[in-house]
Amino acid sequence: HVVHVPGAPLEHAAAAVLALRTGGRTPLAAGLDSASELIRRGRARDPRRRAIAVVLTDGRAPAATGAAARLGRTADAVHIVDTEEGAVRLGLARDLAVAAGATLIPLPAIRRPSVGRRAA
Repeated sequence: HVVHVPGAPLEHAAAAVLALRTGGRTPLAAGLDSASELIRRGRARDPRRRAIAVVLTDGRAPAATGAAARLGRTADAVHIVDTEEGAVRLGLARDLAVAAGATLIPLPAIRRPSVGRRAA
């Protein structure tokens, strides 16, 4: 689900993120491909515009690594926010971050300055 289109005020993005539903089976690969297409269309209009993708996911989506890699090739930067919670963590968002060449950010770190690290 794309919650912030290029050029829209950041306040709209924050409100949209807060309204997102969580849980269930999300078609992550389709969402990542939609983001890639949105970036391609934006570049066709303005090749100088920088494209930064922020993905919130627990990574539990089959066959999303290919779409993550495509997004990584399309965007100038990708940030994967790992929303996985609980005592047992599978770390699947890390696999997506590696595929996209993205920075992996654990959700609790969002409130701290200087967050994120390049996934390797």
